[in-house]
Amino acid sequence: MSGPTPVNVIRKDPGNVTSLLLDWSKGNQSALECLVPIIYEELLRLARARLSRENRQCTLQPTALVHESYLRLADETKLQWQNRAHFYAIAANTMRRVLIDYARKRNAEKRGGGMIITLQTGMDFAQERAPDCLALDEALKRLEAISQMPQENNATGKVEHP
Repeated sequence: MSGPTPVNVIRKDPGNVTSLLLDWSKGNQSALECLVPIIYEELLRLARARLSRENRQCTLQPTALVHESYLRLADETKLQWQNRAHFYAIAANTMRRVLIDYARKRNAEKRGGGMIITLQTGMDFAQERAPDCLALDEALKRLEAISQMPQENNATGKVEHP
């Protein structure tokens, strides 16, 4: 009985992956349908390898990582696949980004990132001033009045005007 294939061993994929990738990048959806069964096992192997190096707090399963990566790759219409190796390199990079996004989301939830802030559209700040604003305004007016008063020079006893 053989174990899982090591990450650094490249397996032969049945079919011509490169030509299917090129057809898919040209917009041929039937090429994508033929391609998925061929590349799925390799993507799953890449996902297992990525997740084996992740923190134990990562609860993402290899199949979920493959599926999320696939959804992101399928949305990429501007990518031009050069060959099979180029595709797998981009897929591995996409998996890395999925894991980073997953970790960011998990860390944000730990810090209260799940709070929802709603804005009330009926608020109008110009109608009346808050009591704190009134007290501040009154204090500033008193300070201005004090600063306008003639000041006595302590050393000479002379009155100076600003």
